[in-house]
Amino acid sequence: MNDVGFQVRATERTALLVISLALSLLAVSGCGSDRRSAANAPIAPIEESAGQTSESRTLARPSALTARKYELITPTGERVMAAALQWQIDQEIAANAASYAQPAQCARNVSKVLALAGLNRYQSPLVPQLVEQIRSRGGFVRRFPKSRQAIASLIASEFNGRLPTGALIAGCLYENCGGNAGDGHVAVIGDINSEGALQLYHNNWYRPDNEGGVWKPHMIPLAWYQAGYRRKFMATPWIDILRDPPRVGAAYDVNIELPAIDDLDPTNYYVTIAVPVEIRQEIDKRQGLVLDRDGNQVPMTTTP
Repeated sequence: MNDVGFQVRATERTALLVISLALSLLAVSGCGSDRRSAANAPIAPIEESAGQTSESRTLARPSALTARKYELITPTGERVMAAALQWQIDQEIAANAASYAQPAQCARNVSKVLALAGLNRYQSPLVPQLVEQIRSRGGFVRRFPKSRQAIASLIASEFNGRLPTGALIAGCLYENCGGNAGDGHVAVIGDINSEGALQLYHNNWYRPDNEGGVWKPHMIPLAWYQAGYRRKFMATPWIDILRDPPRVGAAYDVNIELPAIDDLDPTNYYVTIAVPVEIRQEIDKRQGLVLDRDGNQVPMTTTP
């Protein structure tokens, strides 16, 4: 895989030199392997801490929040979702694409989304560092088990039995999350698609090169690929959570919807969920929306 250099401002070069030195001394997990064949009211960004530089801005509230469905979405998760939708558009700007729609940039893309949402303290070009930042600041970090039923049991036991929008899903080839660039990947939990699968938003690497030159659904857009890009920040289906009764019951199994993207498959790679403390606290206060039996988004406070 060809490495892609970061395009940085002069004020960022010192930090980049430190990261480069660390990479020369340690094996760390990068991103995206090439080895595999309603209303438009604005969402206010989270307030910045003193002295903190922010990329956040007022985001258009996606009509998505009424047109789409979510396992569990809190106010912070709503901001992250809005940022993910905005970044799908912004990454296509030529200057952004040249830097971000590239190999080994998955963590930088997720960092960009979190920054746009106002979560500026979670920023790293490396998958394990991004997860560790969430852990060290009081977030919830848990490795998924390998079996589908055990994954369902973990889902049933946490967060009112739902996976929250805005949480990160990080996959590593090795248990210690070491390795080379391409041995890890990271994504943001998003919405539920029309087939009922929970989607992830990430710098997707799945493309015709991985399938003998054949274009398949959920690959990067063919026109984007033909323009010379090999990555695209976009949504792909992840897992279908089976519940009894549907939508509201306890999870008892999951289906892996796109095993071709193997580094986000918890039955294949070592996959971790990392929930920022901001979202965790909102869940604890039941400040979020979940689905009812009829598939309507309702406040957590109205559910058992």
